[in-house]
Parts: sequence; structure tokens; C-alpha cells
Amino acid sequence: MKENKITLTSASGINSNRNALMVLTYILMDTQGVQQSIVNRQYERWKEPSALADLTEKSYLIFGTGNLGKSVASVLNSHGATKIWGLIQAVRCPPKVIL
Repeated sequence: MKENKITLTSASGINSNRNALMVLTYILMDTQGVQQSIVNRQYERWKEPSALADLTEKSYLIFGTGNLGKSVASVLNSHGATKIWGLIQAVRCPPKVIL
């Protein structure tokens, strides 16, 4: 690769913000009763979802503190969440690249 002037690189973290917003979407779906509202609409039951939760009242544990984990914590924090913990399993060394 070196003689062909090919450079290896990483796109690590390039989609972390978009994925963090998707995680937030799933959290909102769960805490705001979206799934129950969809089921109610299918059966023509028009009632308010019960037990809506406020994001600021929840605690969050994020498995992994890489680009995605940090982005998820940032998005949650920007929406008022303050009880956010990140969990990392082990210290990893960067992979060796052989040229």
C-alpha cells in the first residue's frame, strides 16, 4: 500500500450525532407513549397515553463512551437530562495497521 501511495483512514464518529438523535427518538417514543398511541389509533381508541415521563426526571446509563456514547450524552443533556452515566468495559488499544 505504501508503494501505491494509498492512505488508510477512519470515518469513526462521522454519524454519531445522527445516531444519537435516533437514540433520543426511541427514548421519546418510550417515555411519551407513542407506541400505545399508535395501537390506540388502530383500534380507534382516542385517549391520552398514561404515565408520560419527563426526560429530566430519568437517569440514563450509556454503554460505551466513544463517539456515539458522548453524542448521546450531549443530546440528552441538551434536553435537560442531568443524571447521565457512561460505562466502558475495558481500555482498548488502537488497532495496529500493517503497511
